[in-house]
Amino acid sequence: MSALAMIVMAAMIPPCELGRYSGMFGAVFGVASTVTLAIVASVLVGVAMFGGTIFLSQYFQIALRKSPTVAGLMSLPMIFGLLVSSTVAGQLITRYGRWKAYLVSGAVVMTAGLLLLSRIDAHTSVPVVSVYMAVLGVGVGMLMQIWCWRRRTTWQPPNSARPPRRSRSSAAWAARSG
Repeated sequence: MSALAMIVMAAMIPPCELGRYSGMFGAVFGVASTVTLAIVASVLVGVAMFGGTIFLSQYFQIALRKSPTVAGLMSLPMIFGLLVSSTVAGQLITRYGRWKAYLVSGAVVMTAGLLLLSRIDAHTSVPVVSVYMAVLGVGVGMLMQIWCWRRRTTWQPPNSARPPRRSRSSAAWAARSG
């Protein structure tokens, strides 16, 4: 079924558009490769964040027999990890103008957090689960804000005469945005 959908989408792309954008996704939706990668990565990071949140709330309610309110409060370590890492990474990117190291390390930390959370069971202590959630939150926080920033700074509206905005830091982007 998905192969048929790919063939239909490929048939809908005008031949003159095939070389203009990278990949089928870019040709179908008319976006450049950076924007395409940012969109796909943002979806995957969102799936990790919301999947982790939903899984953990169910884990707290079913395995640990907590109330829904307590289960929601028990996910705060992930939210605090997300808040701190997003803020710190944003400040460091603004100060030094380099973002790729934070992107790669965020992906590694998020993957490590997901792997750690895959090892929990009904007998895992709550402090250990809290640390695992904080690790996931740190990784998601570093990734999510960088992908949103990259998407905003490189996307050019279709049929626009101006060149795409490219900046090395969020401070430069903010200065140009007014």
